[in-house]
Amino acid sequence: MNQGKAIKLTLTVKRPNGVIETVVHPSLNTITPVQFDQMQAATRAAGRGEVLSYEIEREAAYVGKIIKKIFTTEIYLETCAVTAAMTLNGGSK
Repeated sequence: MNQGKAIKLTLTVKRPNGVIETVVHPSLNTITPVQFDQMQAATRAAGRGEVLSYEIEREAAYVGKIIKKIFTTEIYLETCAVTAAMTLNGGSK
């Protein structure tokens, strides 16, 4: 299943003063479990708090294709309705 391209990595961080904040990573848009473990250790070692979790935001896959299909289907249905109406009314005169 295509999940779409990763576009944003958001981290949840508990700062040393107890404040929990969300931070959008400035350069990464995806992360592996190993990288996450390394990031947790580095943040803790630097005294910047504890990285609690992460979320990878992805762009919607195939949205353009879905919209095109809906639009094409609507045009087809409108054409069918016009053809049916013309047939019921004896065609165009």
